[in-house]
Amino acid sequence: MESPRLALMQAINAAPLVVEPATPLAEVVALMNRSWQDRCDVLEPGAIAADSRLAQHSCALVVADGSLVGIFTERDVVRLIATGGLLNKAAIAEVMTQPVISLIVTDTQDIFAALRLMREHRIRHLPIVDTCDRLLGIVTPRSVRQGLEPTDLLKLRRVKDVMSSEVIQAPPTSSVMALAQLMTQHRVSCVVITEATQAEGAALARPLGIITERDILQFRLLEFNLDQLQAKAVMSAPLFLVSPEDSLWTVHYQMQQHLTRRLVVASSQGALQGIVTQTHILQVLDPLEMYGVLELLQRKVTELEARNIQLLQQCTTQLEHEIEAKESERRQAEQKIREQAMLLDVTTDAILVRDCNQIILFWNRGAERLYGWTAAEAVGQNANQLLYREPLPKFEAIQTALYQAGQWQGELYQVTKAGRNIVVESRWSPMPDDSEGSQSTLVVNTDITEKKQLEQQFLRAQRLESIGTLAGGIAHDLNNILTPVLGVANLLPMHIRKDNRQALHLLRMLQSR
Repeated sequence: MESPRLALMQAINAAPLVVEPATPLAEVVALMNRSWQDRCDVLEPGAIAADSRLAQHSCALVVADGSLVGIFTERDVVRLIATGGLLNKAAIAEVMTQPVISLIVTDTQDIFAALRLMREHRIRHLPIVDTCDRLLGIVTPRSVRQGLEPTDLLKLRRVKDVMSSEVIQAPPTSSVMALAQLMTQHRVSCVVITEATQAEGAALARPLGIITERDILQFRLLEFNLDQLQAKAVMSAPLFLVSPEDSLWTVHYQMQQHLTRRLVVASSQGALQGIVTQTHILQVLDPLEMYGVLELLQRKVTELEARNIQLLQQCTTQLEHEIEAKESERRQAEQKIREQAMLLDVTTDAILVRDCNQIILFWNRGAERLYGWTAAEAVGQNANQLLYREPLPKFEAIQTALYQAGQWQGELYQVTKAGRNIVVESRWSPMPDDSEGSQSTLVVNTDITEKKQLEQQFLRAQRLESIGTLAGGIAHDLNNILTPVLGVANLLPMHIRKDNRQALHLLRMLQSR
């Protein structure tokens, strides 16, 4: 691990812009402008600078006789422009900020000391001097961001957690002078140019571009008329937008990629949500905030551990009671199943259970006695193939009745293991057998083969008796008809001549019947 002194030195820009007190203001502004590489509109999207640590001076340090006496920043330039106090012939000593807030490097100073001091005084430039007040360099949000790579911490934080939602904005027709006055009034480094739009019935501000302190400095050097110059003509566009849900690591990478110090935050509909700057990223590294978060997390962890232990004890006790209750229920259920199984084995009816694929799941002793197959032979077999010589013609009707009425009853012709044909009175009832909702079917078959045979013999005897009765009735009716005829036939010989052989022959035939 590197020492604190080394960590601070990594964040120091050792080559700041240094000028003497007598240097003309115009020359200082020109030097700041020429050295700058960090503009929103310098690079095309996706382009990456070959060296992101080129000289990038957003301020000038005023040094006299080796000692730091003042500082002049971009914000000072915008303030002078907005108030009309920018004098090209003035010396830098007349407009510089003094005294200068600086940090003396010691063996105990680290990067967090610089961050605390910058946040306390709300400054973006912190000169670093040694114990002899000699200038060593300057720390800025950009140099800190380049010197530190807190990947994991930045990946855990979201843009919405740190962004500024109160964004100073202006329409595209605003003058650059008006924008400079806004920056001075609100002490901000940029103004977002927006236009009003409608989305889903709500009024939204859509970001179009941005004007920064650096842009105003350049416009001033180009001697533009800032009162007549409109924002839409010179704003940096298109913008590099980020989402509120993006991580700060994404913002950090985008800033490095596009060499910019700030990114506009927009919603998925393109509405302005806020702005995130290098300062916001550095706030995540604020030791007070980090220590506070760590302390809060530690308390939460302690509370959660105690709560988890208590819950674990409660769950263990409850689980032991539930296991004991379940074990008791299981023993009772097993006893009940054994009793029911004994009853099923005592009954003379064949009882079997078949699943939705007609596979036999249960086969009692009554079924063994009726069909001849043991339970080991029958379980796992297809019931339709085992018990019927041909496909069961009533099967579809049975399934329909089970679905509609919940039961079916009727006679079925089946076959035993020995090949004997039997007739059974069959009763089918559906029964749920698993958590997936499929059903098996309980089938109870009663052998009525002998009963059917007796019924057939009885019906045959009834038919023979009916035929005898019918024949006797017919004979009686015929006798009633033939009696007078035969009586008359006995009188015919008295009226037939002896020589009429044909008539006599017919008479003999009639009498013989």
